[in-house]
Amino acid sequence: MLDIPTHVLVALSFNIQTRGIMNQDRRIGSTRRFLLSIAVIICAFAKAQTPNPTINTLAYNYEPQALDGKTAGLQVALSLRKLFVDYDGPLVRLRRASDNAQKDFYPAAVSGILDTPSILEWAEGSNVFCVTWYDQFGNRDATAPGVAQQPQMNLMEIDRPALAPDGTFNANGDRLIIQNANTGQLIGSLGQTTIIQTIRATERSQFNWGVFISNAVRYTGHVNWNNNRLYWDPGTCCGGTRSASNTANENKWQVYTYRRSNPGRSVRAGTNTPRLLFSQAGYNPGAPAASIRNAAWFLFGANGTNTHSNSQVTEFIMYNTSLSDVLVQELEDSAIRDWKLN
Repeated sequence: MLDIPTHVLVALSFNIQTRGIMNQDRRIGSTRRFLLSIAVIICAFAKAQTPNPTINTLAYNYEPQALDGKTAGLQVALSLRKLFVDYDGPLVRLRRASDNAQKDFYPAAVSGILDTPSILEWAEGSNVFCVTWYDQFGNRDATAPGVAQQPQMNLMEIDRPALAPDGTFNANGDRLIIQNANTGQLIGSLGQTTIIQTIRATERSQFNWGVFISNAVRYTGHVNWNNNRLYWDPGTCCGGTRSASNTANENKWQVYTYRRSNPGRSVRAGTNTPRLLFSQAGYNPGAPAASIRNAAWFLFGANGTNTHSNSQVTEFIMYNTSLSDVLVQELEDSAIRDWKLN
């Protein structure tokens, strides 16, 4: 089915209906034709304003896009929506299970959200899996290490497609590895970071992203753990204020912001009131260990652990600095608006 933009429909409606009126009675005076034409335009415009419940038409109606003018310290920009006005590349490379064919997919022309209808047409009823999640800012694409680790795409919501890892508790559990992930660059020299993630939290023992060396040496987030608490361990584990109850957000889409300052760490939930989930002002374990700084960064599960995630994800943005509250709220509000989180 053709996706005809609203402004084209308005123009067609005006052209066809006005010509029909004029052809039916060429004796209509110019004043009457003018008034009829205006009525046609008003009707077409009113119809165009009726919201479509299945298609997100918000993202492209706002310029600049989410990350325009916000690139200082930006390291990773993974999303299933367009984050920059001038980004014209694909969002994901997908594999069709029926024949293992692969194809890149782009934002939809109107919404800026991943073009789900095109994927469904290409899939022809087959399941599709994410081979690569493209970084819209640099060259840190997130790629599955093998076919067995590719997370399936959830395309049930046209305006909120998501990567849906299966949470398998073994080495074949779904995960993506961020390419060129010299963690010494991804995080600040003293461990500073800001991570903004749009995710649907589940309750289980799971690593959602980060670097895991050992129980004591890690840079990880858990959304949620098996006690329905959200954990944030940016460099060390496991003392201090490192978690908060997140039961209210279980199985709900939410945008979370994780920050580590020097000193301090905190987590926010964008649609909560207040947004702050927890904060530990005195957190200051020093610079992260070299083993953390030089390790690959994973999404959904660390190889060798039995704690892979099944929380669905639609966006992962990472800075190597602790952003201000003002900038963080702008990024959260952008996600809330475009992903319809409230």
